[in-house]
Amino acid sequence: MCDVHWTCFHAATICYLIHAALSIGQDLRLGAWRHLFYDNTKISQLGLRYCSEMDIPIPAQKALVDFLAAQSKALAATSKAIRGAQIHASLSRAQLSPLRAPWIDAAQHALRALQQLDSATHSRIPKEYNENERVLSAFLREAIAGQAHRMNEWSEITLPTLAQRRLEPRATTGQACQILTNGGPISALLVNVSRHGLGMSCERPFQTGQQLTIALMDGRTLEGTVVRSHGRSFGLRLNHALSAADPLFLAS
Repeated sequence: MCDVHWTCFHAATICYLIHAALSIGQDLRLGAWRHLFYDNTKISQLGLRYCSEMDIPIPAQKALVDFLAAQSKALAATSKAIRGAQIHASLSRAQLSPLRAPWIDAAQHALRALQQLDSATHSRIPKEYNENERVLSAFLREAIAGQAHRMNEWSEITLPTLAQRRLEPRATTGQACQILTNGGPISALLVNVSRHGLGMSCERPFQTGQQLTIALMDGRTLEGTVVRSHGRSFGLRLNHALSAADPLFLAS
C-alpha cells in the first residue's frame, strides 16, 4: 500500500509540475533530477503477482497493472526529452508540451487504481491509509484538471501532506512517571511507547539533545535522548530498545 501511494504521489506531482510550468509560460528547471524519472515500475509489478493471495480482486489488480504501464511510458518519454548526463537539467516549454498527455494519462490511471484498491481494502487497513487515499485522490484530480493554485508567486509548489505512518507500532499508555534530575524528580506522563522511543508530557520543557533518565511506576529506569520537543510534549529516543513483550505494551 505504501508503494502504491508513493507511486501515485509521484505521478500527481510530476503532472502538476508540468501543468504549472506551462500555465505561467516558464521552462521547468530541475536540480538533481534522475531520481524523479527513474523507472522502478517493473519491481512494483512483481508484487502484483501476490494480489490473489492478499485477496485483492482482479479489477483492482488490472487497474494497478494499467497504472504502472502508463507511469513507465510517461517516465520513458520524460527521460528521452532530457538528453545528456548533466546533473542539472531544464525542460523548455516546447519539450514540456508533448509530455503533458502521457502524465495526464498516468495520473488518470493512478486515480482509477486508488479507487479500485480502496474499495477492496478500506475496511482492512489502518485509518491513516484511507485518509491518504482521499488526499492523493484529490491531488490527482487537481493534476488531471491542470490546476496550478499550489504554486506561489516565487514558483514554489506546496504539496499535500499525507497522514503520518510510523515505522514501528506505538502503544498508548497514559502512565505517570518521573524524570530524574540533579534537582530532584519531576512528575511527567508517559503518553505512548514504541520499542525505540517514548512520547512524554511534562510541565517543564526539555531541549533536543538532552540526556534523561525516566523512572517508571514498576521501579525500572529508562535512559534516552530528547529528539523532539514542542511545548509540554517531547520525544525520547531510548538508549536500549525495549522487548516486544515489554509490560508497557501489555498495559496499553
